[in-house]
Amino acid sequence: MPSTPAIPSPPNPRSLTGRDLAVAALVAVAATLIPYHRGLHFPFALDDYTFLMQASGLEPARWSLRRILSTRLYYDLMLHVFGPRPLPWHVVAFTLHAGLGVALAGLGRRCGLSRRAAWLACGLFAASPVAFTVVYWIACVQELGAGLFLMGAAFLLDARGRRVWWAVPAFAVAMLCKESVLVAPVALLLWQGRRVLRPVVVMVATGTALFVLSGLHGRMFSADRTQPYATDYGFNVVTHLTTQWFWWATPWRAYPDRVASPDPSVLLPALGILALVTGLVLWAGPRARRPFVLAAVWFVALLLPVLPLRQHAYAYYTYLPQMGLLLLAAAGLERAAARVAGKSSLGFLAAGAVLLAGWMFCAERTARTHERLRLPKSQVPHDSVVRYGTAAGALVRAVDAAHLPPTVRRVVFFCLPEQLGTAAHTPGSVPQPGTTRVRKFPLRDALREGRLFTLHDPGLEAVWIDTLTARDEAPDNALFFTSGFSDIARLDVPRAYLLQAQGQLMIEDRGAAMRSLRRVLQIAPGHIPARVLLGALELESGHAGTAQALVNGITREQVPKDLQPFFDQMQQYLTAPGRSPGP
Repeated sequence: MPSTPAIPSPPNPRSLTGRDLAVAALVAVAATLIPYHRGLHFPFALDDYTFLMQASGLEPARWSLRRILSTRLYYDLMLHVFGPRPLPWHVVAFTLHAGLGVALAGLGRRCGLSRRAAWLACGLFAASPVAFTVVYWIACVQELGAGLFLMGAAFLLDARGRRVWWAVPAFAVAMLCKESVLVAPVALLLWQGRRVLRPVVVMVATGTALFVLSGLHGRMFSADRTQPYATDYGFNVVTHLTTQWFWWATPWRAYPDRVASPDPSVLLPALGILALVTGLVLWAGPRARRPFVLAAVWFVALLLPVLPLRQHAYAYYTYLPQMGLLLLAAAGLERAAARVAGKSSLGFLAAGAVLLAGWMFCAERTARTHERLRLPKSQVPHDSVVRYGTAAGALVRAVDAAHLPPTVRRVVFFCLPEQLGTAAHTPGSVPQPGTTRVRKFPLRDALREGRLFTLHDPGLEAVWIDTLTARDEAPDNALFFTSGFSDIARLDVPRAYLLQAQGQLMIEDRGAAMRSLRRVLQIAPGHIPARVLLGALELESGHAGTAQALVNGITREQVPKDLQPFFDQMQQYLTAPGRSPGP
């Protein structure tokens, strides 16, 4: 008896076919490149240098479970494959961002969206104005990696049988990229229902364990305002939530990439916009209420770990939380178009094209604003988009070479190209032991910190200064500074202390300057500039005999030109007729 031919099962109406995926990928790539294509030529940024120097061995990298995949293994791999050339790193980041948009389209289909609505949500995510920092900063691979593996966990929870348990390791990998997804399983439970209760409980337990093992549990309850990530669980949580919502809900405003603390002035406008959106949902009918609640829960859950922060409010925190709202917006637009145009798809296509074009215009405007953003009353670019130019190139060459001797513990690279009279302070944390951050501090402010010494090289042009900051912890630090922004020069330790003393004299801290100069002479007793400067200070303090001993045997030709006036004055005083030797 001939066998009956197998009848192919119909495709899952809630999944994307190969053609659908291709369209979603095309939409995601186009929506990313149109507003953000200039980001492909963006240099490495602040955090990138920290991780690059650790990956290259220039900076000691202490082992930590926190974000080990996105800040350690990723940089190690990419530096090995591509070297310190930012373009391929950006290409990978753009690809991951577009891939996350495609994953969102797939999630939309799983939630019941039509293909057109899923494609629209994909485009809105790819061109979101709050994605600026994520696509420009390579270090934001933390968000990209966490988002992609979280999406993988969401798809696996939608599976049947034992495959659903694969969501647990997928979520663990997301946590090892960035811990901000800690509360996401709660939102996934509401989406999927009690069927996934047990794997979600295990996901939460796994995420909590990784959170604690990463050492973040203590940090979440540190109210010390001197720390960069101090927390406050009072009304600050509401203020931070409304700040993030207002930034996302007003894309036509070029929001600040970062503010020192959540902005209470946007509380009332944010609540007004939320009331308007709630009214539209109620008007749309009962079928819109559950998606709106799910989107709101997703938004809050993905923001919850950062909401207690009182000193940092970054717009890109909304990068992953916005997903549910974008799905809701695409579905709502489709339903509204259906009410107006009936079954015809032209109304939705036209409305979707207008919405996406306006969204991309806002993103492009935000990108251009941040590319030109300057600190107040300064020509120093904002630290999130600073273009280090040839100074960055010099640092990258140092990372590429990494030929420092094995005794070197730390490389410090700190450059401030700014006119001396208009230097502006850049708020930021003091570098912690074992880390190096490219920071900008005016010379006087940094010296007053007490915990830092900042070096001023008088050999540079009169109106420009370069500063270098390090902790005085080890004599084998390798110290670098830029010279005319064309190369990196090695500073030996005596010269570092000499420059420190010159900086301390600029703020009239003579006692500290004398201690620095004595340290120079402990290391190099014949150091002529240090002997001249210290002799001048000793003479000023009335110790003419000590000053005489310091400059004995030194001729004027041996003294650097910038110190010759000190030397001449000393010699005139010490050789004056009738002067008796001092103590």
